[in-house]
Amino acid sequence: MSKAKSGGYVLTLDDVDDVAVRISELWSRYNTERRNAITLNEEARKFTYATDIDATSAADLPHKNRTHQPKLTQIADTLKSQYFEASLSMPDFFKFPPPLAVNSAVATSMEKWIRVKLEQKKFRETTGRQLINDYVDYGNCFVTVDYIVERDNQGRIKYAGPSWNRVSPMNIVFNPREDFKKSIKIEKKLFHISDIKEFPFTYPNSGFKESIINKAIDSRHPEGIDDWVEVVKNRGINMDGYGGFDQYFKQDMAEVLIYRGDVFNPTTGETQRNRVVYVMDKAHVIRNEPSQAPSGFDGIHHAGWRIRPDNTWAQGPLDNLVGMQYRIDHLENLKADVFDIIAQPVIFVKGDDVMEPTEGYRPGAVYYGGIDSDVRMLVPDATALNADNQIANYHRMMEEMAGAPPETRGIRTPGEKTAFEVSKLDQNATMMFVDKARVFERMLETMLKETFELMLLNFNIEEYMEIFGEDSEAEALAALAMENTLARGEFAAIGARHWTRRNRETLEMQQFMQGPLQDAKVRAHVDGSKLASFWERKLNIEDEGIVEEYAGVIEDVRLQAIAQEEAESIQEENQGQPIGVGDQSGTGSETFAEEGGQGDSPSPSQGQPAVNQLPV
Repeated sequence: MSKAKSGGYVLTLDDVDDVAVRISELWSRYNTERRNAITLNEEARKFTYATDIDATSAADLPHKNRTHQPKLTQIADTLKSQYFEASLSMPDFFKFPPPLAVNSAVATSMEKWIRVKLEQKKFRETTGRQLINDYVDYGNCFVTVDYIVERDNQGRIKYAGPSWNRVSPMNIVFNPREDFKKSIKIEKKLFHISDIKEFPFTYPNSGFKESIINKAIDSRHPEGIDDWVEVVKNRGINMDGYGGFDQYFKQDMAEVLIYRGDVFNPTTGETQRNRVVYVMDKAHVIRNEPSQAPSGFDGIHHAGWRIRPDNTWAQGPLDNLVGMQYRIDHLENLKADVFDIIAQPVIFVKGDDVMEPTEGYRPGAVYYGGIDSDVRMLVPDATALNADNQIANYHRMMEEMAGAPPETRGIRTPGEKTAFEVSKLDQNATMMFVDKARVFERMLETMLKETFELMLLNFNIEEYMEIFGEDSEAEALAALAMENTLARGEFAAIGARHWTRRNRETLEMQQFMQGPLQDAKVRAHVDGSKLASFWERKLNIEDEGIVEEYAGVIEDVRLQAIAQEEAESIQEENQGQPIGVGDQSGTGSETFAEEGGQGDSPSPSQGQPAVNQLPV
């Protein structure tokens, strides 16, 4: 650093890190290359989130009415709800099938440990939902995994564990002509200066140095900005979204580029594999370390809805539907135009001056046709009013192309006849949806694997025992942390598969119960307890305690015992009742006494029920 005449500091050419410059240039290049894909996707998102037609490019359509029918919005909302229901609705959305060296008990402990961390950070309802929203809106979703330590105002640890962060598809670039796993990735994030100062403590053992961070922060003085600009311009650096460096430095936020991939040193010819590099202000490298995950993950995971040949930037389910959305809006507004003219027809009247419409015929307008003209009304062609069938066809095509037909929402279409036809229709409708859900879940699987490996690297036996209180499990996991056994195992997201199997089995069981089970010969061979357990699993009510073995028989016995007690109590009361009590005529009980109990005593069919006839 050299001293400026004004007394501040100026960043000289020697102070600009060469690696930082190259990473910044890569960001600019890849960001330019993907601009066309972002622009095309932006049009679909405008329709999805439009509250008025003026907010979309359809505002330039020639019709007078400008009503927007939000079909894309409905499809997007449906897909987001269904993907969440299929993949993330239950806490146990994943399993860890143990490798040979890990027994099932330890595998269960792994699942339990990760599930606690996921719930502590509200992953499913926060990051998980954001990822699903990106998957539908952009066709691409990205998530990073870090191990963090969060402290309160007194410096005490309030959370230590994995952190999952959604990466906006607008803030990440990579080489679209390479496989995503092999390509370098660059993420752009804005951090408050105070948060950057905490990096060495928030991300322990990650290579952040206080001295380097403080040096980068100190160089942000506004004095000598002109000299800074001249230096960095020559290196091809521009600050995105800011008018200049003076505007950028006057705020308390700093832009950080996070590079993941190999780093080549042209001076030495050495290549550093699988690095994570943090570049601040496109000038300072404040972190350059190997990826923390022992399996070689680079910390970021991707799911693409429709992968294109030779292009890793995927299309989303809404991208190909914009044209049909245009058509729906056009037909709906054409119908509205015709209705308006029918309700308020254009009228031609006599007049001295002939006045022809210059901007088309508007509802309720009056035009003068000259002294010799007749008074008449303009009757529009009502053919457009029959456009509902076309609109309905567009709705159906859009739903099918997006993988969200009515059958996936449990809505039956007309013309279904048999249970077999219904079953086949459901299977075909959900096939595409489940396939896309599995693509999303494969991203979750790699994310979970890296998550657990980071947890093993930072394993704290005291923390585990504080949560679970089980010595044996803690010792077993500690051994895994030392042996790195997990590297031989794979997590499996089971949400979509479970959802598909559950729906199929439920449908088939309903058909069985409505059909063959009605036959007494078939029913005689069906185990009722197993049937009850089946519905308990499918309805996810195992924790409710509703289904118990022989619960119905036990309940019958209990009710019979209660009835028996009530009957005996009534009998005892009747035996101890004085003669004549309750009989105002003096005939009933007297006759009964005189005839030795053979008088007018009510029989079970006449009044009080017999013991063995009490209702159960």
